[in-house]
Amino acid sequence: MIELIKESILFNCEARIEMDEKAMYVPVGNGTETGLIKFLQDAEIPVHEIIKRKLNKIQTTIPFSSIRKRSVVAMHLPDTDMVRIYVKGAPEVVLHKCVKTFSVDGSKSHLTDEEINYISQDVIYKQFTSKGLRTLAFGYKDMSLDEFNDIKERCNGFAEEQDRDVLEQNLIFIGVFALEDDLRDKVLRSVQYARKGNLTVRMVSGDNLETAKQVAIKAGIVTEEEASKNRYTCMSAEEFRKLVGELRRERDNEGNFKLSI
Repeated sequence: MIELIKESILFNCEARIEMDEKAMYVPVGNGTETGLIKFLQDAEIPVHEIIKRKLNKIQTTIPFSSIRKRSVVAMHLPDTDMVRIYVKGAPEVVLHKCVKTFSVDGSKSHLTDEEINYISQDVIYKQFTSKGLRTLAFGYKDMSLDEFNDIKERCNGFAEEQDRDVLEQNLIFIGVFALEDDLRDKVLRSVQYARKGNLTVRMVSGDNLETAKQVAIKAGIVTEEEASKNRYTCMSAEEFRKLVGELRRERDNEGNFKLSI
């Protein structure tokens, strides 16, 4: 399990390791990924050595996007004829693509609906997102190199979204991480000044709705009462699109993108 956690963080990752002026290995890149790498470094795990193992071994990469809410890396495991598919992303997406998990004794067991509900509600919601923590789930599955190459050929090299689905099904659930983003200095004071100037501040976030609510409350953008009682104060992207009509992204005559209803 520990090896799977380390691999999931370091192999399905675009952040890199650099040496600073003090000859220390430091992660550079996306804030979420560098935070997870620092977590491993604090546990005295030689991340710079582990990352080297993925060089020339990556078979396919499907990057994270705000629409997909997950990223995928297929890696040829060194010295084997196996390919491991690493999936990470929003728990509400990744968790429902998993069919197995690990028991206390380390064996794999079927992931039941009751367990999924427990993870979603008792762990992710009650312990993490309701406290403003960002969450990230990890899953994986193995297949032979021949099977992977056959699927890749049949699925158009995973070029389109419908081609990629086969890589993300029947996963084994590894776990969920919770990360805390501290508010930047002066954010609360700036929001208060804006209110005094009759400026309305609104926050747009790619995070889980409950996480975003708690951050908005801490920043003084909304009150706890507003967030809990008015359904239009805080809403998901899906709810917003339904409310204003489906938004479409189109190019104008000059090639620039614009949004239209």
